[in-house]
Amino acid sequence: MLSADKPGGNGVGDLMFIIKGRNEVKPPFYVHVYVATKLTIGYALKDKTYGEVLHAIEYIDEQHKLAKHKLERLTFDRESSIVVMQEDIEARGIKLSLKAAGQKVGQAEVSIRLIREKARATKAGARAIYG
Repeated sequence: MLSADKPGGNGVGDLMFIIKGRNEVKPPFYVHVYVATKLTIGYALKDKTYGEVLHAIEYIDEQHKLAKHKLERLTFDRESSIVVMQEDIEARGIKLSLKAAGQKVGQAEVSIRLIREKARATKAGARAIYG
Protein backbone atom coordinates (compact mmCIF):
# COMPACT_ATOMS: atom_id res chain seq x y z
CA MET A 1 0.00 0.00 0.00
CA LEU A 2 1.41 3.39 -1.00
CA SER A 3 0.20 6.16 1.24
CA ALA A 4 1.55 9.46 2.50
CA ASP A 5 0.73 8.61 6.12
CA LYS A 6 3.23 5.75 6.22
CA PRO A 7 6.65 7.10 7.28
CA GLY A 8 9.18 6.80 4.51
CA GLY A 9 6.81 5.12 2.05
CA ASN A 10 6.59 8.03 -0.37
CA GLY A 11 9.36 10.40 -1.27
CA VAL A 12 9.81 13.16 -3.79
CA GLY A 13 13.09 14.30 -5.25
CA ASP A 14 14.64 16.96 -7.40
CA LEU A 15 18.03 18.32 -8.35
CA MET A 16 18.96 21.75 -7.02
CA PHE A 17 21.48 23.93 -8.80
CA ILE A 18 23.34 26.84 -7.24
CA ILE A 19 24.55 29.67 -9.44
CA LYS A 20 27.69 31.25 -7.99
CA GLY A 21 28.33 33.93 -10.58
CA ARG A 22 26.98 34.91 -13.96
CA ASN A 23 28.38 31.88 -15.77
CA GLU A 24 29.52 29.66 -12.90
CA VAL A 25 27.27 26.88 -11.65
CA LYS A 26 28.30 24.95 -8.54
CA PRO A 27 27.79 21.17 -8.37
CA PRO A 28 24.13 20.22 -7.83
CA PHE A 29 22.39 18.85 -4.74
CA TYR A 30 19.94 15.99 -4.73
CA VAL A 31 17.02 17.08 -2.53
CA HIS A 32 14.75 14.36 -1.13
CA VAL A 33 11.56 15.07 0.85
CA TYR A 34 9.58 12.49 2.84
CA VAL A 35 5.92 13.09 1.97
CA ALA A 36 4.48 12.08 5.38
CA THR A 37 6.80 14.15 7.58
CA LYS A 38 8.23 16.79 5.19
CA LEU A 39 11.71 15.81 6.40
CA THR A 40 14.19 17.03 3.80
CA ILE A 41 17.57 15.46 3.07
CA GLY A 42 20.14 17.06 0.80
CA TYR A 43 22.90 15.06 -0.83
CA ALA A 44 25.81 16.93 -2.43
CA LEU A 45 26.64 15.65 -5.90
CA LYS A 46 29.96 16.04 -7.71
CA ASP A 47 28.09 16.39 -10.99
CA LYS A 48 24.83 15.40 -12.68
CA THR A 49 26.10 12.12 -14.14
CA TYR A 50 24.18 8.85 -14.10
CA GLY A 51 26.38 7.18 -11.50
CA GLU A 52 26.46 10.16 -9.16
CA VAL A 53 22.68 10.65 -9.11
CA LEU A 54 22.05 6.91 -8.75
CA HIS A 55 24.48 6.85 -5.81
CA ALA A 56 22.46 9.64 -4.13
CA ILE A 57 19.21 7.69 -4.56
CA GLU A 58 20.87 4.55 -3.19
CA TYR A 59 22.07 6.58 -0.20
CA ILE A 60 18.53 7.83 0.49
CA ASP A 61 17.21 4.26 0.20
CA GLU A 62 19.84 3.06 2.69
CA GLN A 63 18.83 5.84 5.12
CA HIS A 64 15.25 4.56 4.94
CA LYS A 65 16.42 1.04 5.74
CA LEU A 66 18.47 2.26 8.71
CA ALA A 67 15.30 3.88 10.08
CA LYS A 68 13.41 0.60 9.51
CA HIS A 69 11.29 2.09 6.72
CA LYS A 70 10.90 1.11 3.10
CA LEU A 71 10.99 3.71 0.35
CA GLU A 72 8.20 2.40 -1.85
CA ARG A 73 7.67 5.27 -4.26
CA LEU A 74 9.84 8.09 -5.54
CA THR A 75 8.23 10.91 -7.51
CA PHE A 76 10.41 13.00 -9.80
CA ASP A 77 9.96 15.43 -12.64
CA ARG A 78 11.22 14.32 -16.04
CA GLU A 79 14.85 15.04 -15.24
CA SER A 80 16.85 13.41 -18.03
CA SER A 81 19.32 11.85 -15.59
CA ILE A 82 16.44 10.17 -13.72
CA VAL A 83 14.49 8.88 -16.72
CA VAL A 84 17.43 6.77 -17.90
CA MET A 85 17.91 5.12 -14.51
CA GLN A 86 14.30 3.98 -14.04
CA GLU A 87 15.22 0.29 -14.28
CA ASP A 88 18.02 0.64 -11.71
CA ILE A 89 15.73 2.45 -9.27
CA GLU A 90 12.93 -0.06 -9.69
CA ALA A 91 15.42 -2.94 -9.26
CA ARG A 92 15.82 -1.67 -5.66
CA GLY A 93 12.08 -2.18 -5.13
CA ILE A 94 11.24 1.51 -5.50
CA LYS A 95 8.38 2.49 -7.83
CA LEU A 96 9.48 5.53 -9.83
CA SER A 97 6.68 7.95 -10.70
CA LEU A 98 7.64 10.52 -13.29
CA LYS A 99 5.62 13.69 -13.78
CA ALA A 100 4.36 14.62 -17.23
CA ALA A 101 6.68 16.71 -19.39
CA GLY A 102 6.84 20.25 -18.09
CA GLN A 103 5.31 19.44 -14.69
CA LYS A 104 7.27 19.96 -11.49
CA VAL A 105 7.19 18.14 -8.16
CA GLY A 106 5.70 20.84 -5.95
CA GLN A 107 6.86 19.55 -2.58
CA ALA A 108 10.47 19.30 -3.75
CA GLU A 109 10.35 22.72 -5.44
CA VAL A 110 9.02 24.37 -2.26
CA SER A 111 11.76 22.72 -0.19
CA ILE A 112 14.42 23.92 -2.62
CA ARG A 113 13.05 27.47 -2.41
CA LEU A 114 13.15 27.32 1.42
CA ILE A 115 16.74 26.01 1.36
CA ARG A 116 17.78 28.91 -0.91
CA GLU A 117 16.05 31.49 1.29
CA LYS A 118 17.70 30.11 4.45
CA ALA A 119 21.12 30.03 2.75
CA ARG A 120 20.76 33.64 1.59
CA ALA A 121 19.68 34.77 5.06
CA THR A 122 22.60 32.92 6.67
CA LYS A 123 25.05 34.40 4.19
CA ALA A 124 23.69 37.92 4.75
CA GLY A 125 23.89 37.45 8.53
CA ALA A 126 27.48 36.26 8.32
CA ARG A 127 28.42 39.26 6.18
CA ALA A 128 26.78 41.62 8.65
CA ILE A 129 28.68 40.08 11.58
CA TYR A 130 32.07 39.39 9.96
CA GLY A 131 32.13 41.86 7.07
